Amino acid sequence: AAATAGTFSSIFKAPVAGILFVMEVLSFDLTMTAMIPLILASVSAVLTSYFFLGKDILLHYKLIHSYRLNEVPFYIVLGITSATTSIYFIRAYFYTGRFLKRFRKLVPRWLAGGILLGLLVYLLPALYGEGYNMINHVLIADYHYVVNKFPIAIDHNATHLVILVFVLLTTFKVIGLSLTLHAGGIGGVFAPSMFTGAMSGYVLALIFNMIFPGLNLPPENFALVGMAGAVAGIIQAPLMAVFLIMEITGSQELIVPLMMVAAISFWVTKRTVGYSIYTMQLKGRSFIPTHNKDAFAGFMVELDRVVEKDFIPVEPSWTLGEMVERAVKNSHRNLFPVIDEHQHFLGVITLDDIRQIMFDQEMYDKIRVRDLMHKAPTVIFYKDDNFQKVMKKFQMTGAWNLPIIRRDGTYVGFMSKSKLLSIYRKKLLEITSE
Repeated sequence: AAATAGTFSSIFKAPVAGILFVMEVLSFDLTMTAMIPLILASVSAVLTSYFFLGKDILLHYKLIHSYRLNEVPFYIVLGITSATTSIYFIRAYFYTGRFLKRFRKLVPRWLAGGILLGLLVYLLPALYGEGYNMINHVLIADYHYVVNKFPIAIDHNATHLVILVFVLLTTFKVIGLSLTLHAGGIGGVFAPSMFTGAMSGYVLALIFNMIFPGLNLPPENFALVGMAGAVAGIIQAPLMAVFLIMEITGSQELIVPLMMVAAISFWVTKRTVGYSIYTMQLKGRSFIPTHNKDAFAGFMVELDRVVEKDFIPVEPSWTLGEMVERAVKNSHRNLFPVIDEHQHFLGVITLDDIRQIMFDQEMYDKIRVRDLMHKAPTVIFYKDDNFQKVMKKFQMTGAWNLPIIRRDGTYVGFMSKSKLLSIYRKKLLEITSE
């Protein structure tokens, strides 16, 4: 966490945004004591960056136009646009990834991704790279540089054609990102999300200025606030987005539209998609990062520590007498797993099942284990079921001990609900303590 905060802070010269990035994106619910390493890492990283690189930063912006009260409705529309763009970005990213995953072998996937990405960059050269250079030109209202990257000559005075270029860049940036990453390339989501937000904000201002002559909305301001809106929606980090832009500009002049757009984009995207682009990738796995202490404590529980292997197994062919002599007399448990010669789990027998007959020696040779055993209420799959699934199984069955098996059916051991809850409570105390 400290390394992440430091790296982010040094790149953008934004220490507060670096700390907020860790808190919102990595979803760490930090105590005040745990904040100290983040603060020290962010400050030292920024100072080191200034020492070696000077005051040069990735994004250059000088605020010329302060926001006016009559621009508020247009910023509200920008917030909705940012949310729409964020939803499209997240879904397009995963749809493109699923398309490439149809190529199960790596070489065809590389070829498909490389060919499609090459074609995309050939048609839209402005998509090449992470996008910071394009963003910088947009932030100084130099749309000519962006339009000149288009392979076909375009009249710079034809506003509708300029708008078309920006719409194409907004639409296809995420496609290029997804093709790169899912085909095996290297890259990140943060810069393309800022690129998409800057382009969508800039083009929205152009559209408003074209529809309402004399309105004179500053496109560079809309590009800057659009970046915050896209980051807030795509990465689900509204506070980080606001403070990042504030630290880049060194001013609070745009604080009201920044907060407005970030809040709208975050809320609409959260309600529609439910996850950030990072956590969407973890949705099908065992854990999604969360600020919920209970869920986080459950994630931290190592289920291997809860496996109990001191249950004496019995075989279905054993007689009652064999079970009493070889298992019951040597066990301090009241539960016995039934397994076959290949260690496959078949069922269970409890002391209550044999209490009526275990002292009747006449029955020792007449009854076999297979006649007494019964199915377990459910089973826990070793290495597959996470804490939440295990607790749900205990809750549904009302059992205090459940068998653990592998996917091939082989027996591993048992899990005790009381022991699991005890370890969970210890983890929860560790997380909440200062």
